[in-house]
Amino acid sequence: MAALSIFIDESGDFGSYEPHNPYYVIAMVFHDQINDINQYIADLEKALLRDNLRTGPIHTRPLLRGEYEYKEFSISERQRMLSRLYVFAGKCHLRYKMFTFDRKIYRSPESLGKAITQEFNDFALTNQSLFTGYDEVIVYYDDGQNQLASIVSRLDSLILHIDHRHINPLNYQQYRLAQVADLACCMELSHLRYIHNQTTRSEEIVFGKARDFKKNYYRKFARKQL
Repeated sequence: MAALSIFIDESGDFGSYEPHNPYYVIAMVFHDQINDINQYIADLEKALLRDNLRTGPIHTRPLLRGEYEYKEFSISERQRMLSRLYVFAGKCHLRYKMFTFDRKIYRSPESLGKAITQEFNDFALTNQSLFTGYDEVIVYYDDGQNQLASIVSRLDSLILHIDHRHINPLNYQQYRLAQVADLACCMELSHLRYIHNQTTRSEEIVFGKARDFKKNYYRKFARKQL
């Protein structure tokens, strides 16, 4: 049975506009389950162990900032862990759809919700061929924001054979691909900050200058976007 997995993550919140948090970013990561990624997962685990890095979940934004479980990591360790996840994602034959919203325009939760709904509807309606070749379309969006979860649930009326599931932490494919969705949000948010000269000190330390970020990370990521 042909199945398509869609992993969704977001960066930002539905609160009122705050100048320090000017964007709301949503990532959809598409994985055709015919593409077996178990070997790539094993390669990732081996690489992390070889680098003496933790093999648990990789949370990109705290990793970038050196916060929480990453606060004792050196800059080079944070760069290597981020790079390992990025390389893993690049091997997995994934496709991405990024949705970005300027909170200076969509300042209220209501206006942001309407904009997201419209963008989701337009994408689903104009990309029906992306979904119709599958017997099942499985959407994963866990532990997120209620407003976005409600919008995601409305995709049922636009995509045939859709099913909503929770990520099984014992399923390493789901476990790692959910982290790739988090990474995708980080890539797109950092891209916005670089092009608008709004980068944080952490981004500049880990990614380098704008040309380094584009060459080493964003250019390949952008090629796989729908």
